[in-house]
Amino acid sequence: MSMNPVYLWYPAHFPDPAAMLPESLSAAQQIADEWAEKPLPAGADPGPFAELAAIIAKAAHAPEASAGFRQSYAGIETDLPAYLRGHALAELSEHYDEIMPLLDDYAPDLGLVLYDSNGRLLLPDGRSFPEEDFFAAIQRELEEKAAAERKWRAANRGLPENIKDFYKYFRPKTDELMGRYGFEYAPQFYRPEGHDKRSRKPEPDVMVYAKATEHGWQIIYISIGDLYNDGVYDIWVSWNLSDETVEQIHWYELDNIHPYDRKNNKKQLAAGGGVNIGYYLSSSWDGGYIGSSQFKTESQIEAFLAYIETRLAEVAPISAYGDLEAYFNSRLGKASEYKDYSEKLNKNIKTYNDFPIVLVDLYLEGRRNLREVVESWLAADDAYFGNKEFARERLMNTLTYLENRPRT
Repeated sequence: MSMNPVYLWYPAHFPDPAAMLPESLSAAQQIADEWAEKPLPAGADPGPFAELAAIIAKAAHAPEASAGFRQSYAGIETDLPAYLRGHALAELSEHYDEIMPLLDDYAPDLGLVLYDSNGRLLLPDGRSFPEEDFFAAIQRELEEKAAAERKWRAANRGLPENIKDFYKYFRPKTDELMGRYGFEYAPQFYRPEGHDKRSRKPEPDVMVYAKATEHGWQIIYISIGDLYNDGVYDIWVSWNLSDETVEQIHWYELDNIHPYDRKNNKKQLAAGGGVNIGYYLSSSWDGGYIGSSQFKTESQIEAFLAYIETRLAEVAPISAYGDLEAYFNSRLGKASEYKDYSEKLNKNIKTYNDFPIVLVDLYLEGRRNLREVVESWLAADDAYFGNKEFARERLMNTLTYLENRPRT
């Protein structure tokens, strides 16, 4: 259905109430043209609109309300009075299919005229123009759309439409996959200190897996987005490597931490985002890297899990100091292999710009030939992103600091 304006007014608010009871669509449009941008007459009783706003707000907070409807109308008890201070007619048309049945049911009982410029007029005495059942057409359209969606899902292995049911489908698959690479389900690493109590439990929106290393953790966060409650899911996967000693040297001693993170406490910021542990290396494993950022079918999920497995195979061997070097070397690429920085990230390509953190790792492993290692990196011509001299400066600054840092 089109989204032309839907107007409501209370005839008694106007100098000639009888003139505000049109008996044709054209007469209703004339009223809308005349009054839509004018302020409400002085002394108008806000009661009918206050009651309507309360009804809509209650519907917006109901469990069955869509996320978009909830976002648009949850604050209507404040928004509508504010709007009417400058307008004689209320205008409500967002999320048309959900708002119109409410207006149809309640507007006449509140003494309001309802004029839908899509082609319908409803008066307080129950008369409507045209007289055909306007909303029967809407209902038929919705039913046809739902039937077509069910047919499509049956033919294409569509995903469950409810996020709780999707979680029941998805969780065993991720448990099995993560378990094959030594990761266990670890909700203890989810701590949204900045969130309300309803978000304290990760499921079904977040799943956390962890694997212990010799000095810290590998942690994987899987976040599931379900904006429209329609069986189409956004899935974000992030891999994080944690080690307090590496973090202390890399972030703080070498001053690689962003000033905002330093000022506001990086770990507290992480907790506010649902993470209760710091990390020094992170990578996104999102579906966009396989050509899909939204998932609607089981086939798409299967392809996504296969992609996640390739990334798990890359990081699973990381445990001791020194393992990071092998991981970075396995992903080392040349500038000719990507066009820009986003493609470099998407393909998980490492360049020597990224290697200062590897140098810290080798230092903690006890490697004594750090200068030789750096010189071998700097000898490469094409394994850099952007300005090679900037990368050289970072590597040499890191090397100089580590060579002069007492070993414990």
